[in-house]
Amino acid sequence: MGKEIATFAMADNPTLASIGVAAINALLHHDPSSWNEANAEDVLAAKGVGKNVVFIGRFHFIEHIRHIAKNLVILEQNPGADDLPAESAPIILPQAEVIAITGMTIVNHTLGELLELCSPNAFVMVLGPSTPLSTVLFKYGVDHLSGAIVTDINPVLKVIQQGGNFHQVRRNGVRLVNINKLE
Repeated sequence: MGKEIATFAMADNPTLASIGVAAINALLHHDPSSWNEANAEDVLAAKGVGKNVVFIGRFHFIEHIRHIAKNLVILEQNPGADDLPAESAPIILPQAEVIAITGMTIVNHTLGELLELCSPNAFVMVLGPSTPLSTVLFKYGVDHLSGAIVTDINPVLKVIQQGGNFHQVRRNGVRLVNINKLE
């Protein structure tokens, strides 16, 4: 059943694709010994000092990185006032030294294209709760994964049933974990 649901990840419908990606994440074999407790913001801050940084998607810590980076560009499918449209990726990504990509690019089927545009010398992180913690992504140019693991299903289900968002879920049965590419 889980493998059948995982095929939804290829759906054009974003809701079905999200369910499929969630199923893939649930089915992945995890090696907790490869996890670390690094904070994605701290990793990006350390890597981004004085560099050209690109965020694909919006993250709550953008302003912190903006203050330490040489340049910071945000690419968005629905750009705000300070963002560039996603269509700018072919011009922007090859110049970036540090790239933070939302895991939702897996759901909207753009991750592969985006990774192809990244410089092989860039530090690339995929982050967010939809990020599969699979080292397979390292073969495609990703250097760091920052995602979430459900550690206690009952409180997570309760928060979801009550319409809670990820920030509420993460305080109730979810652990944030990271995996670094081994050199």
